[in-house]
Amino acid sequence: MKLSTLELEVLNLLETNYGISVEAISKITNKSVETIMEMMNGLIEKEVLFKGSFTIDWDKIDNEERVMARIDLKVTPKNGFGFDELAQRISEYEEVDSVYLISGTYDLSLVVKGKSMNDISKFVSGQLASLDSIQETATNFIMKKYKHDRNILVDGKKDQRLVKVTL
Repeated sequence: MKLSTLELEVLNLLETNYGISVEAISKITNKSVETIMEMMNGLIEKEVLFKGSFTIDWDKIDNEERVMARIDLKVTPKNGFGFDELAQRISEYEEVDSVYLISGTYDLSLVVKGKSMNDISKFVSGQLASLDSIQETATNFIMKKYKHDRNILVDGKKDQRLVKVTL
């Protein structure tokens, strides 16, 4: 679906400024609080924006390419700091949405966003690979979201491929 410039601006503000108020959006966009609320309610009705967490389903918006990847890192912890110093440094990159300390084969897991797979590839090879503590990376591109922040992002249509036929 095609969105207006204002709708895209508001969605970007919601995504990049966690917890931003409607009043703040109103001031930034120079639109009334009522206009912003009406527009946001319209986006909620279209299931582009989800109430509560303000999760945005970018896949429903025309010409808004967004790519996400989960990148797992095997790292050498720094003496006296463990993983915290590296995690803090990685957290400062604009592309990084989330950073987690995990158990298992890898030590840190990141969620990274970009406009294309190439953007994420450049981030991994140009930014992450240059950090001394990183021994290994494993990048998995997120192909489709089914559920995010407790919001179901797929429609409720039943899959017809496995219909049971009875005689």
